[in-house]
Formats: sequence, structure tokens, C-alpha cells
Amino acid sequence: MPSKKQTVSGSKPATKKKAAAPKKEKETPALRSFTIVKIIEKKSGTVSNDVGGRYMSKRPKSVSMKCFSQYSKSHDGFKGTLQIYLRETTRGENGGYFVYEVRRKTLDEPLVVERQGKNIVYKYKMESTSLKDERKSFTKAMQDAKAKPVVEKKKKVAPKKSPKKASASKKVSASK
Repeated sequence: MPSKKQTVSGSKPATKKKAAAPKKEKETPALRSFTIVKIIEKKSGTVSNDVGGRYMSKRPKSVSMKCFSQYSKSHDGFKGTLQIYLRETTRGENGGYFVYEVRRKTLDEPLVVERQGKNIVYKYKMESTSLKDERKSFTKAMQDAKAKPVVEKKKKVAPKKSPKKASASKKVSASK
């Protein structure tokens, strides 16, 4: 007796093969947009006026490092630590806040890399750390600032003119 898989003639029954689904490549995350809200020099505690700008990247951490590079170039090779406050400005996003502490460390040996026939020397390494507790308090402060009711300013009303008093010369003539 023939088995279920075999036909009487001994050949296998025709099976339908599923078409191979095209492999989905991993989608690269889209670029996100960020702006600088506040920069604080950690050692001195001074708040910088270098706010604003538009930084594009996939992650806020890399934006904090880009910001640090710009800051150190514009401040004569600043080598300290910065606290960088970012706000996401990507269209369609909720505009979340991010806080990072970024520092630059000098490498023991400079790293030499060859790219497109040119040698590039890296003397520094940047380290960026997310400050989650600071982020929570800063986000709450910013939301509270937005939620405060706007106090309407009272319109200035010109004072009512009082009736004119008789001038002194008229009084003198009236008394005579």
C-alpha cells in the first residue's frame, strides 16, 4: 500500500512553494532635530549665551558632543566639562528635553587614522553622560513655565479730566 506522501507511481506529489519574501533591511532611524536651551560650565557654574541653533542627528547624545565641539572652538579650546540642555524640535515630536554632561579627555597617544589618502590625528576623546534626574526636574520646570496662566496686563486708562478751576486772574477781577 502506498504511503500518503507517495503516489502509486512512486513520485512525490506536487507541493506549492511559497514565494520567498524579500528580506527587509533594517531601517535607519531618521534624523532628528535639536536645539540648545542652556549650557552651563560645570567648574565655574556660568551659564552661556550660546543657545539656539539647529543640530541634526539620530540621537541626542551625539548632538551634545557636536555642541561641545562648537563651544570649545568658539571659546579658545575650552577643556572643562559642560552641562548641555537640549530640546527636540523634530516636526511631529513632542519636544522632549535632554540633559547631558560632556567632557573632553586627552588621549595618552594620539590616534592616527587614514581617510581618503590623508592622515587624521585625534588627540581627544569625548565622553557624554545622560543626567536623567536633572532631565526630569528640568522638564518639569519647563512644563510648569508653559502651564502658568498668562496674567493679562491692565490697559492704561487716561485719567478723567477734572473740571477746570477758575484761573487766578478771573478770581481777582470778580472780587473787585
